[in-house]
Amino acid sequence: MKEIGERFVLMRRVKLESEAPETNISHQLNSQAVLDPEALRVEAERWRFSQSLKEVAAFYRKAEGDLIKACGIADAIWSESELCDSAINLSAGSLSAETIHPMRIGYYFIHLKPTGGMRVIVEQVNRLVEAGHDVTVFYRADEGSPLLPDWIQCNPSRVVRIPLESRLHEAIAEAPDEVRELDVIVGTFWTQLWELMQCATTEVVYYEQGHENLYEDPNFKGLQPAFELMIRLPVPIMAVSRTVNQALKKRGREGVLVSPGVSDCFRTGSLRAASATKLEGRPARILLVGSPNLPFKGFDTVIKALAHLKERRHNFEVIWISPTPQPPDLQLPFRCSWVINPPQDVLAAVMRCADVFVSGSYYEAFSLPPLEAMASGLAVVAADSGGIREYARPGENCLLVPPGSPGSMAAAIEKVLTDPEMRLRLISQGKKTADSHRWPDKIRVLEQVLWRLVSIKRNEKKTNGDL
Repeated sequence: MKEIGERFVLMRRVKLESEAPETNISHQLNSQAVLDPEALRVEAERWRFSQSLKEVAAFYRKAEGDLIKACGIADAIWSESELCDSAINLSAGSLSAETIHPMRIGYYFIHLKPTGGMRVIVEQVNRLVEAGHDVTVFYRADEGSPLLPDWIQCNPSRVVRIPLESRLHEAIAEAPDEVRELDVIVGTFWTQLWELMQCATTEVVYYEQGHENLYEDPNFKGLQPAFELMIRLPVPIMAVSRTVNQALKKRGREGVLVSPGVSDCFRTGSLRAASATKLEGRPARILLVGSPNLPFKGFDTVIKALAHLKERRHNFEVIWISPTPQPPDLQLPFRCSWVINPPQDVLAAVMRCADVFVSGSYYEAFSLPPLEAMASGLAVVAADSGGIREYARPGENCLLVPPGSPGSMAAAIEKVLTDPEMRLRLISQGKKTADSHRWPDKIRVLEQVLWRLVSIKRNEKKTNGDL
C-alpha cells in the first residue's frame, strides 16, 4: 500500500514534466469534429454550467492547446489512472480506523446554479467548515461577478476568484499562504480535470456526480471526445453512486463512493396528520423540480402523462420549481404555479406543501430531489433513471416506471391519487428511507477519503524532512 501511495503522489508531477510522443488519441482530437470553432460555438451557447458566454469562450480559447497537450501524454499515463483508482479504493478499506486531523481543503466550483449537484457541494463545504477544516472555494469569474450562490447559505473559510484567462494552479500561486499550502482540492466537473492535473504540489480529487457526457447524451456529443480523454487523466475520483461507478468502469475507471445526505430543512418532524394526506374536496398538489430546458429531465414524458390525467378529469394542480422561468413556447394543458430559483429553505417549504412528487428523468447519477421529497412526506412517482436505484424500492417507498413512457407514468400517478392506503404506505416507507441518508454520516465518509489522500502527502513530506 505504501508503494502504491508514493507512486500515486509522484505520478502527476513526473508525467507533466516529461515529453510524450504523439498518440492515436492525438489524431482523434485533431479532427474537426472535436475542435471545429463553429461546433464549439454552438456547444457554448447551450452549455448550461457557465455563468456567461464570456466565461465559456475563455474556456474554449484554452481548450485546444490543453487538449492536444493532454492527449500527447494520455497513453503514457493511462496505466497510472488505474493505479490512481487502486490507491484510493484500497485506502477506503481502512477508512474507519483513521484519526482525522484538520485539513486545508479547496473546492473548485464550476457554476453557481441551484442544481441538485451544486446543493450537495455547498452542503459539503459548510459541514467541513463546521467540522473544523479550513475550506477555500475557487470560482472562475470576471471581476465584480458573484463568487458564491445567492440561493443558499455558503460559508467557506474564504473565496478565491480565478480570472477568466487563468488556470487554477496560477490562481493558487498568487494567493495568500493559507491557499498556497492547501492539502487537497476537490474538482466538481470534468472540464476541470486538466487544471487539477497541473496542481502538482497539492493532492487533488474529482467528485463525479454525473452529467450528460458521462451518459453519452447525443445532445452534448460535441464535447464527448474531450470528456472521454479527460476522464482518463490520473486524477482520483469520488463517485456519488454505484450507478456512476458503472459508467466509469466502462472507461476503465472506478471511484470511491461518497454519496449525499438529505438536508435537515426537508425533514418533517413526524408523518403529516392523516387529514393532510386526504385529497377529498381539494386538488391534489403534484410537484415537479428542474429546468424544462434540459431534455434529459424527461419533462416531455411528465407533461404528456399529466395531460392524460387531465383528460380523465382528475382533480390536481401542478407546482413547478425551476431555476429558469417557463419557456414562452411551453404550453401546459393543466394549471401550473411556477416557483423560480427559490432559496433552499423556500424550496423545502414548498415541497412540504405538495402531495405527490413526479420525476421523469431519462438518466440520473443519484437523483436527490425524490429523496428530499420522501423526507418531506410526499409520495414519489419516478422514471427508473438508474441513479434513483441507490435508494428506491419500487412498490415500497416509491413507484418506478420505464423512462419515456407517458402511459405508464399516468397509470402510476393515478394509483397514488386514488389509493389512499398505497399513498400512505409510500409516504411512510419513503420517510424511513430518507432518515437513513443523514449528512453527518456522509461527511464522515468524505472526511476519511480526503484524509487518506492528505495523509499520503504528509507522510511523503515527513520522509523528506519537510515537516
